[in-house]
Amino acid sequence: MEQLLNNNLINPSDTERQITGINFSSPCLNIPISAQISYRNLMEVVTELCDASDIGIKTVFTPATGIFTVTLYNGVDSQAVFSKEYENLTEQIYRESAADYANTALIGGEGEGADRTFVAITSGSGETRREIFVDAKDLRADDFGEEDYIGALTFRGQSKLSELAIRYSFDTSVNPHGNLAYKTDFDLGQTVKIISKTWGVSMTTRITEVEETYDADGQSISVVFGKAELTIAQKIRSDMSQVKTALSAQTGISEVWRKP
Repeated sequence: MEQLLNNNLINPSDTERQITGINFSSPCLNIPISAQISYRNLMEVVTELCDASDIGIKTVFTPATGIFTVTLYNGVDSQAVFSKEYENLTEQIYRESAADYANTALIGGEGEGADRTFVAITSGSGETRREIFVDAKDLRADDFGEEDYIGALTFRGQSKLSELAIRYSFDTSVNPHGNLAYKTDFDLGQTVKIISKTWGVSMTTRITEVEETYDADGQSISVVFGKAELTIAQKIRSDMSQVKTALSAQTGISEVWRKP
């Protein structure tokens, strides 16, 4: 991330592209990433890398210096438990989408016909197996070395399967008078637990969106837990993406439990 921002925004070789008053300062989060990016929109790439690696990004302004500092962060685990039955939610909509789900990928690298390099990531069999083909001809063995090239193809497949994972989300309105206080018991990026006894669902997930609304009635908080279904525009950008990321293909959901 630092290399992307430095080479294209903070200190680019073409000084006409430089935007002053911005720097990057972030702790090492120990998340391994191997990426190749060509002629992409910087904001889209940064967002995709953060989303794929399940980390947050924020820009903090320091009035005394006039500097905007871009930094990365990991949301901490919270002990907060949300449920309408606990009266800390006023509304909740649970969504589960497997419309684009895939769990097996055949990745095609360089070469033609019988000489083309292929790598497979497999999971499931029979009717539980959902297969996709991932075209990775743009990755060249000469750029990586033989062993690292196979790893790069595997990472491309893992990244694509991550995008096509089953998506779970709770779209909720938090009761401001409930037993949990915003910014104290829970905050954007933190991992919390959501329970619906009515639907028999328990989900451990990250808070991915928080919308604060202020009106004559006071403050209201709308919270999204987990990752929502991809929009058409996001799917198109995903199909056109040239980002190759070496990650563990996280989905934003660490655990989902459903009552039989």
